[in-house]
Amino acid sequence: MKKRLLMAVMAIACMTLANAKNVVVKLQGVKDQNGKIMLMAERKVEDSEKTKSKPILMMCNAEKGEVAVTLANVADGEYLISVFHDENGNRKMDMDEQGRPLEGYARKAVVIDSKTSEVKMKMYYPLF
Repeated sequence: MKKRLLMAVMAIACMTLANAKNVVVKLQGVKDQNGKIMLMAERKVEDSEKTKSKPILMMCNAEKGEVAVTLANVADGEYLISVFHDENGNRKMDMDEQGRPLEGYARKAVVIDSKTSEVKMKMYYPLF
């Protein structure tokens, strides 16, 4: 019985990895080259699966204009991608007294499937 269960788990894991692919997230409108770009892609899952699903976390150097971040081994499904431009390097999203972001950010819900190889996102920066 234990061997059958183990074989089933291994088969499911292999199928999941076989469906995984690389997806390039293209961030448009990056203000400058200061600091880092921090990205998190969270897969939408049922409550019972939340402990099994870990977000994809990426960090890269900021560059003015467009920055491309490659997410490796992404399985098909619905994702929420959150990005912020950590201009001062403190590894957190800085906010003002009213709770508004002081650094650039982007957020987008996407569906990754067999046709998806790229996701485009626009960065937003505060005007004040």
